[in-house]
Amino acid sequence: MAQIIGKVAVRAGFAIPVKNIDKKPTESNQYVAIWIEDFDGGNESCILFTQKELSRLSRVGICDLQNEMKRGRLYRVGYRGSYFVKIKIGDEDTVVRISKVTLNRAEKRAEVNEEDIPKMGVLVDLFDL
Repeated sequence: MAQIIGKVAVRAGFAIPVKNIDKKPTESNQYVAIWIEDFDGGNESCILFTQKELSRLSRVGICDLQNEMKRGRLYRVGYRGSYFVKIKIGDEDTVVRISKVTLNRAEKRAEVNEEDIPKMGVLVDLFDL
């Protein structure tokens, strides 16, 4: 079971710091878990970033649709398969751009480190709170 660092709600689009429980020598001590879903609300999954990867994501300065965006939803931009995602880091909502390569790496890391994925509560998952 994931060990959450600090007091963070486990909800879609929230950056959740977690301890790397089964750490290998070349891996990070902790990850940042983010629950995401497709544009239509389906295919919900959790991805894991290192702190360095999260800090390197391009933040979108001005996004006209930010108030309309739902946290954790992947909004495809461009033809190369990158996405805008609204996430909450600490107390701040921000929109970041995630490339397909970075997203694939985070998905693969989550598959290999299933023990580090925080579980959503039943009601949160059911009602997308």
